[in-house]
Amino acid sequence: TLYPDPLPPIPSKPEAPVRSNRMAPSVSTILTTFNQPNTLRLVLLALARQSQLPDEVIIADDGSAPPTLDALRRLAPDLPFPLIHVFQPDQGFRAARSRNNAIHHSRSDLLTFLDQDTLPRADWLATYARHTGPGRFGIGRILDLPPDAA
Repeated sequence: TLYPDPLPPIPSKPEAPVRSNRMAPSVSTILTTFNQPNTLRLVLLALARQSQLPDEVIIADDGSAPPTLDALRRLAPDLPFPLIHVFQPDQGFRAARSRNNAIHHSRSDLLTFLDQDTLPRADWLATYARHTGPGRFGIGRILDLPPDAA
């Protein structure tokens, strides 16, 4: 289910794969969120600073209150990639279902996944794309930082 009055560009149904002007496969980043608009903003800004940008970012929203959508609306015009917001009503913790809903809306060749409390390094997406291929699955690690490091 798409959030009422969604952010453009939100396809009602994927029509065609995203194709960038480079020869590499297109990449979608699926970002799960729930009621943390400030941390979501930080992750989106980190994605905007990637050495290789995602072809689209899909917000997998697990039932956030309106401030999350308000934050996305304010930030979307300044992002260097299309932002798609896929919303499901809050019926408890259903992050896996939220991710699956977002996958349905992806139009890219490759998928990457982040949670709203994960700040990727500037080379995260480029590193992933460089090491991926048919039959491969990549996974990263979490490095906990002290609160004053962020």
